[in-house]
Amino acid sequence: MERARERVVLEGLVAGLLAYGVVAVVFAVADIVLGRGLFHTPAVIGNLLFYGGLDPTAPRAVTLVAKLAGALVAGAYLWRAHPSLRGALEDTGV
Repeated sequence: MERARERVVLEGLVAGLLAYGVVAVVFAVADIVLGRGLFHTPAVIGNLLFYGGLDPTAPRAVTLVAKLAGALVAGAYLWRAHPSLRGALEDTGV
């Protein structure tokens, strides 16, 4: 049982890192396409988190797209890595 837990933790870590990478790439591409500095979006998010500042140019749509892309990549990885998830979803009719 301990081995199964280690595998789930490892696969969750891999999925999270893949999602993190996708989110970082989406932010970087969006900043470049929109003509901002490469680290504009992380700077805005850091300002919001640490200083509570509100920037009217905060990239809300880009943030949403990046989160969705990360979730899709992580979900696809877990879907492929765990065939039992597919069976469980098929049993519930989803």
